[in-house]
Amino acid sequence: MYWEVMTLVSRCQLRLAVPVFAAVSVLATALFWPVIAGAQSVALVDIAARDQLISDQEALLNVYRCRFDIDTLIVRGGCVDGQPARQATLTDPFGGTPNANEIYVRDSLIASQESLLNAYRCRFDIDTQIVPNGCANGQPVESDTVPIQTTESTIVASGWDHSCAIKADGSIVCWGNNGHGQSDAPPGQYTAIDTGGIYSCAIRIDSTITCWGYNGDGQTDAPSGQYTAISAGNGSSCAIRVDNTIACWGRNDSRQADPPSGQYVAVEAGTWSSCAIRVDNTLTCWGWSDRAQPFGPKDKFTAIAAGFGHWCAIRADTTIANIVCWGNNDSGQADPPSGQYTAISAGNYHSCAIRADRTIACWGSSTD
Repeated sequence: MYWEVMTLVSRCQLRLAVPVFAAVSVLATALFWPVIAGAQSVALVDIAARDQLISDQEALLNVYRCRFDIDTLIVRGGCVDGQPARQATLTDPFGGTPNANEIYVRDSLIASQESLLNAYRCRFDIDTQIVPNGCANGQPVESDTVPIQTTESTIVASGWDHSCAIKADGSIVCWGNNGHGQSDAPPGQYTAIDTGGIYSCAIRIDSTITCWGYNGDGQTDAPSGQYTAISAGNGSSCAIRVDNTIACWGRNDSRQADPPSGQYVAVEAGTWSSCAIRVDNTLTCWGWSDRAQPFGPKDKFTAIAAGFGHWCAIRADTTIANIVCWGNNDSGQADPPSGQYTAISAGNYHSCAIRADRTIACWGSSTD
């Protein structure tokens, strides 16, 4: 049976079983790559790789379905002579600026499809040598150990003196200073988080926002509605609604909580100002411009980060050194090294970024 089905897979040009398993193993590791605090964007190549793997998994699932006459109703175009009549769906290239949640959703689907593939493998005694822990009584053997996903963090954010992270199971853990309750993470499941000066905000799985910690300026009074991205600043926060418009709340002494109209794919709340990237990847800022110089260069960007009086952003143009910084530079925090980067974060007097090869570069003061 094994070689008969593998001949069918070869004939359909779907020699995917081992490559898919290997790719899933690699991408499973990606579930635990931390996202730098404040960096809401991820590399498009990571999205493209996952979309291709999802399509490959679907193709192999459909081969199994048609060959063994199971779940054939969900095969696109049905089956003909024991083979899928049509190729699996390949999504259109991703537009805009993907965030960590886009990765989380895809990795969850990849894990679910791999689980179903393993169920088919065991039930029909096919490709069983690549089923983790093997098969027993026609079913995949579950591991007796606690999966790493339940303990590892997938998204991390750091504030003044506390940090929070979202675990792979969606729950939040915080550590550090808790003088104002900023490390008292609420229960539940979340898809995004950011930590401000002495407070924190996160987006629940139902896309609503909750905040906790110091509320002297209304920074934890999150508005109602549904959101896709969140940024917590020194005393004000901003978030992107599901319709790509921006809502801000909290301290507004420099009009940093008065966002302009329009549609956006990323937002960052700073100390005296806020900035956002429009859907066309251009930058707009609002608030006090004297110290932080928030209005930035005229260019197109994919990510933005705010420090204490300086800003850094990643250009959309990948043919040049793609990080640019502006504002205060008394500690070299606005002098980025050349190179290609995929994520950016800014601290009080320093900045850090992830290079294209996934190594990290930092510049500015090493003590702040």
